[in-house]
Amino acid sequence: MSGKFFNGEGQPSELDPFSERQVGERLRSALRDHADRIEPAPNSYLTLSKRLEEAAPVSPKRAGRGGGRFLAAAAMLVVAAGTGAYLVSQVNSGDLNAVGTDGPEATVTTLSTTTTTSPTTTQQTTTTTAASTTTTSPPPEVVAAVVDQVRLPTSPSSVDAAEELVYLLGLPGKARFRAEGSTVNLLVPEDFESGQGPLAQVVVDGDAEEGFAAVRATSETMQISEVYVDGEQLVVLGQGIAFEATVQVELIGTDGTRLAATHTTAGCCEDLMPFEARLPIRGVGEAFVVAHGDSAGSGVVSAFSAEPVSFQGLADPTTYTVFRIRPDDKDQGLNLRDLPGSDEGQILDTLPPGETGIRRLPEMPALVGDSYWWHVETAEGTQGWVHSWFLTPDSSKLSEADLRGRAQVALSNLDAVEYGGLDWLHLSRRVPLALGWIGDPRMVSGPQTLDADFWSEADRWPVPEDTFGEPEKTISLRSLITPYIEPETEPQIDEGALTRYGFENDVVNSYFAGTRAVTVSGPSTGDSVEDRSLVLFYEAGPTGPELVGAVASIFVP
Repeated sequence: MSGKFFNGEGQPSELDPFSERQVGERLRSALRDHADRIEPAPNSYLTLSKRLEEAAPVSPKRAGRGGGRFLAAAAMLVVAAGTGAYLVSQVNSGDLNAVGTDGPEATVTTLSTTTTTSPTTTQQTTTTTAASTTTTSPPPEVVAAVVDQVRLPTSPSSVDAAEELVYLLGLPGKARFRAEGSTVNLLVPEDFESGQGPLAQVVVDGDAEEGFAAVRATSETMQISEVYVDGEQLVVLGQGIAFEATVQVELIGTDGTRLAATHTTAGCCEDLMPFEARLPIRGVGEAFVVAHGDSAGSGVVSAFSAEPVSFQGLADPTTYTVFRIRPDDKDQGLNLRDLPGSDEGQILDTLPPGETGIRRLPEMPALVGDSYWWHVETAEGTQGWVHSWFLTPDSSKLSEADLRGRAQVALSNLDAVEYGGLDWLHLSRRVPLALGWIGDPRMVSGPQTLDADFWSEADRWPVPEDTFGEPEKTISLRSLITPYIEPETEPQIDEGALTRYGFENDVVNSYFAGTRAVTVSGPSTGDSVEDRSLVLFYEAGPTGPELVGAVASIFVP
């Protein structure tokens, strides 16, 4: 302010110091009022600063009655700066660490504003804006943080959301689900009632209009108390009680990918005992750290605890192959798009069934509707987004012995399914399971694949009458796997998909391209030596072969 004002005649006049201060205060007040009425742009410096200020360190959380603190890095923001995306994590000290996720050329741009007061009697205020400074982002490093919630496809009810979480975490067995506000209690089945407390408590977020999603889970007998990074490993601390004191700790992606798994020990029978587990971290994404015990063959879901984490680890060396492309697919392959989503952006390329050498890029999977999309690079170097359900890990290194062993375990479990024998089927949670007649398999996903009643019935599929005649018009998995007693009636297990008809080869070479197959033949019914068979398809998982398909076939001589 210059110390002058304009009078009623439009002529400049001198202001006394008191009036000058009054006019200055009124002007500053008007400017503040004007600023309060204007909402900054979503990507403005003011908005980002405000969001960072709001991301204050959270108070320690507890994982149940005996739990400890979690990593106080719950506030996560994605800040766009030029062409780079950065994961901003707030750690215990309150410092903000920005880790680049968009290659070595990504930059962080910062703007600083300084205000100085000149030493004059009028206290003239001047504002100086410093020039933009560009800093090259540090190389990617292993980071992880417990977050408030991860992105999951929504479910119509809180109970459905809890069931989906149990399925995602790969916890077979029976349980009763009872909703109590924002918590769903997992109780033992009524025919197992023993007066014990909940097996686990799942916290659910959402409403009937937008849908519900699971947030985390804990149990009084299996708790995760702290998660943090040590070098290239994720350290999980907790305490629990488990049968034979064995605790399994896993890192499971929100799309069902088994990222890492290990075993450790805790208490047995009565006393909670501490445990520590270390998991390698690879790739970028959101996941659950889950700890659970062994159900000891009781057919009941084991007590478990699950905490949501956001992580960025070392590059994932896994290569993928295109599969689950139906022979009658109109695109004849998997569309590679410049944006995630079936109806988004442009198609850059169409990858045929069996196309391999595909690698995931270090970016967070995109959740579109109820599907996850991965940012990938083909063997030719083309980058784009694909639906994750249509990629399977390279399974060429799976050993024949492992495949035969898993097939034998699958048969034993299916034979004992009425007793809850699905514990070791090794179903892949990342993709839906294909079940049915080999000429037209259908996809089954979610908790239904863990329902013992579903496998007991094993579904039934119509058999084309003109191909197989009148004697049998329907087949089922159970009709192919009749329990055997005498050793000479045991089914024969062979590596590979042993098909008898030409159209079967089209399905195997397209729909199940990239997987490894095992064929179970017999036992004989007397009409033919190999009149019935079951083909099991496996993909490579971090703990061995995982079942992604089971289709039936009948050979009529």
